[in-house]
Parts: sequence; C-alpha cells; structure tokens
Amino acid sequence: MPGGEKAAQQRLTSSRTSKLDQALIALEGAPGLGLRCEPKPGIRRLLLQRTSYHLYFVVQADRVYVVAVWSSYRGRGPAL
Repeated sequence: MPGGEKAAQQRLTSSRTSKLDQALIALEGAPGLGLRCEPKPGIRRLLLQRTSYHLYFVVQADRVYVVAVWSSYRGRGPAL
C-alpha cells in the first residue's frame, strides 16, 4: 500500500476507534441508548456517529457487554 493510502487508512481506523470510544463512554452513563434488536431479546444496537458501523450490546446488571461491531455495508446484521 503506497504511503498516502496507508496514512488515509490509519486516519480512518483512528476515527472509527474514537467513535467507538465515544459510544462506550455514552453507554456508561446511559446504557438504555440504542434500539432494541429484534428478534433477539436484550440485545441493543447503536449507530456509531458518522460511520457505517453499529455497536451491538447487552446490558446486564451494571455492565455493558459488546457482542459485535458491524458495518452496515454488509447488508445484513451479525449472527447473534
């Protein structure tokens, strides 16, 4: 991969990571964020802002468990 493409890929990866970090911080304070993921009871989905990625998670007691980070470009959701 040429130098310019590699730098662009690193910036994109960094952007995704920071969006994930932001989502996890938001879930700490408000674990009810996101949409219910039917037909899987208990699983919720949250769009990572300005990305094509969704965060799939479960809230149990005082913990949030991430079960998948999935790109909407795949055309379907993950096998949960």
